Amino acid sequence: MSRLFPLLLLAGAAAVNAQSAPASSCGASPSKVPDCQHADLGSCGNACCFLEAVIQATPDQTYASFVSYLKWGGADGSFTYSNTSDAAGHNPGDDLRKYHIPGLFEYVFQGTHTTTGGYKDTLNFWVKGFPPKTTATVRLFSISNIHGALGDHGQNYKTLQYLLDGLGPLAPLPDAVKITHGCVTG
Repeated sequence: MSRLFPLLLLAGAAAVNAQSAPASSCGASPSKVPDCQHADLGSCGNACCFLEAVIQATPDQTYASFVSYLKWGGADGSFTYSNTSDAAGHNPGDDLRKYHIPGLFEYVFQGTHTTTGGYKDTLNFWVKGFPPKTTATVRLFSISNIHGALGDHGQNYKTLQYLLDGLGPLAPLPDAVKITHGCVTG
């Protein structure tokens, strides 16, 4: 797998150069881009989307796959992984296992997505594993960063679904993904 990932990076870079716009962007409404039908109107004060997915992999494999995807930038180069300290120097790290938090939380991490129009959205994730830890549950959250983003034209849902689809063999089956909050008009 370690030799395959650089090849995927090269293929992804070629795909980015071949496109004029990120495939993970919806654009203006109504969008004809797949997965842009879940527009949100301010469910979190700003437009947002919160999904839950069951991944057929261990929590460690799931976490590693998501972080690798974010660090890679995704197939269209629009994703980033965030692991920096705040202004006061706080950075608890992604691995929650050492804290023995009730609820089986194992990892929490963050990323960003930038749309064709230059809008940057914040992505938040947590990963849980349930014994015998052969599957993982992931909560994925996207919120529009620009103040006053009442509507998102389906962008927050599209971002999360695009990321899930990009996980390749670890991508969850459609019936293993559900909307838990946001991603709704009205």
